Amino acid sequence: MIFGRKARVVLGSMEYESESLDFDFRVPFSTDSIPDVSEIALYNLSPDTVKQIKKEIPVRLYAGYEGDVGLLCSGEVINYETRQDGVDRKTTLKIADGASAWTQLEVNKTYAAGTTSAQILADLVSNFNLTIADITLKNNVTYRKSRTVSGKL
Repeated sequence: MIFGRKARVVLGSMEYESESLDFDFRVPFSTDSIPDVSEIALYNLSPDTVKQIKKEIPVRLYAGYEGDVGLLCSGEVINYETRQDGVDRKTTLKIADGASAWTQLEVNKTYAAGTTSAQILADLVSNFNLTIADITLKNNVTYRKSRTVSGKL
């Protein structure tokens, strides 16, 4: 424990303290409306533990100093991989807050005749609260008939 630093990772029903398992993390902070993606690297997990890691499993990361440890980030696994890193086996988790809500978003919209593909795209992207700097379509088609978009985005 360096300078009283402490950290804890809760991965589904599994819990790891920095004193008993070597791990490091990178947690970006922003005020954007899109979820931040954090990264947690866990070293030398057992093969059985690695098998329990799945996408969308909830994750909480606590960090701080002795007597002052708080929640640093929470979210769910959006991606993971285990690789050999020298003598260590490194399992890297990508964590995002509310990611499944984004990936599970469904739409069922009908657009009037005369709508362009750029207008439809802009409307669909607005569901994610994203600001698009520039999208250039190869062909910005104007639909003569109404169009319906249905399914997961």
